[in-house]
Amino acid sequence: MTKRLLLMVWTALLGLVILFSLLPGSVMPRQPSGGAAEHFLAYFGLGVIPAALMRSWRRLVGVVLLVISMGALLELLQRYIPGRSCEIWDLAADGAGAILGLAAGLPWRRKVSEKL
Repeated sequence: MTKRLLLMVWTALLGLVILFSLLPGSVMPRQPSGGAAEHFLAYFGLGVIPAALMRSWRRLVGVVLLVISMGALLELLQRYIPGRSCEIWDLAADGAGAILGLAAGLPWRRKVSEKL
């Protein structure tokens, strides 16, 4: 998979996370596993892809911190969306997913760099 394709997948995932985070509760598709699992998996993807792509630790940490900050902002915005609420556990799942995604993506870092 090329670096450009991975970046496109990451951008699409970012857009989907924003879209689904701002949908009203009445139209939001839900999984039986519940909200925290959805948050964790989405933010895991947002952490794992940059970890595989970026060589600079400073940029990588910056991207993950921005992703977590975005999660906090989206949670706050959900207070104003019908059928949605701001949940601290969702924010915790966002942060855990992003950080563990970063850790999971590190072994792929060298493999992606070698193929490019």
